[in-house]
Amino acid sequence: MLFRSIWVIFAVSRPVQPLGLPIAPKTALDADRLAWKGACLLGAYLVASILVELIAGLRESPFGSAFAPLFIIAVLAILNKSSIGGKIITLRDQGVALGGLSKLLLWGVVGFCAEMPVSLAMSALGAALFKNMPAPTHPATQLLQNNPNLVAVLSVAFLASILAPYWEEIMFRGCLFPALSRTLGILPSALLTSFLFAAIHPQGIVLWLGLGTIAAVSCMLVYYTK
Repeated sequence: MLFRSIWVIFAVSRPVQPLGLPIAPKTALDADRLAWKGACLLGAYLVASILVELIAGLRESPFGSAFAPLFIIAVLAILNKSSIGGKIITLRDQGVALGGLSKLLLWGVVGFCAEMPVSLAMSALGAALFKNMPAPTHPATQLLQNNPNLVAVLSVAFLASILAPYWEEIMFRGCLFPALSRTLGILPSALLTSFLFAAIHPQGIVLWLGLGTIAAVSCMLVYYTK
């Protein structure tokens, strides 16, 4: 009932108006800067994933799960201090700041409550549509099954709760979403980045619809909270 009420209130009364994107590209060069930063982060992800596969034993170790996000965050730290086309794009430019934190946390809770039933329904739809595809799996789950110890649990929790979400938000909602919005508009760019967000996850096509829903609501939260 709570979940349905949130959507009804939002759709009917429209209690708030969107504040816009944290960084709205005014020129094609601005969009290119954001796209380049996002592409560098995606490239860092691919390089880190390859290294995890090539270095013997890294994939099965607790550090192996955190290696890719740590590597990407190191690249992000360099990008945040580097000029891209004559301009430095900081995290503050992209909406990462502590101002109004309590209000933003409330937005997050409301967004989660609104998104959860929809994403669960879309996940069920994906499971029905792609029932002949391999069942969704994740390397972190396999790691915990093979190494059910405290170090593995803490490392996976840190990875899943802090490291991975941090760079994913910067890459998809902080870089690609605003970069594409200048050419495609808000809704098409939200849908495209949500598809890319779902496709990059290792669980497979079965969960694309569910993951894409989570990403779409995240785009909405960015657009409404600036």
